Amino acid sequence: VMPPGPALLYQPNNNNSERERLRERSIQRSHTIEKTINQSDHKGPS
Repeated sequence: VMPPGPALLYQPNNNNSERERLRERSIQRSHTIEKTINQSDHKGPS
């Protein structure tokens, strides 16, 4: 298995899809973080 960094440089065809995948992953991560923050807010002083 090649390291992700150089692999992207040598495989320009996969570059866009990989970037999209990373963007989706970061978006999903931020959404889950927002959910946990909202849940903790509701559990907090009410």
